[in-house]
Amino acid sequence: MPPAPPAPLALSDAEVKSGINQAAYDYCLPDAFCYDYGIYVDSIGGPITCASKTVYEWSCYGWNEEYDGSDFYTCDFGEIVSRSGYNRITHRQDLSYGSSGWNCYLS
Repeated sequence: MPPAPPAPLALSDAEVKSGINQAAYDYCLPDAFCYDYGIYVDSIGGPITCASKTVYEWSCYGWNEEYDGSDFYTCDFGEIVSRSGYNRITHRQDLSYGSSGWNCYLS
């Protein structure tokens, strides 16, 4: 009998930061009002701000900055980053966060 495959790697802060930042970029790119994007961290250079974390799935937050010609807005979003297979990650917007995945407010 062949040996069992190795257990998947635990998610790391760096992987989750990369996934959330990529999502923020992807959400910002097609939005004509978006001019900046990023991730929420607990402190400068610190860990990413998350609602929940397990070994293989984290639910965390990112943001987009928008200007509609008269007002500046910050639009927060929730993103779920999951381990896929041994070392790949996937991410998807948490549509249960805010209103259909977004929480926008005047900044």
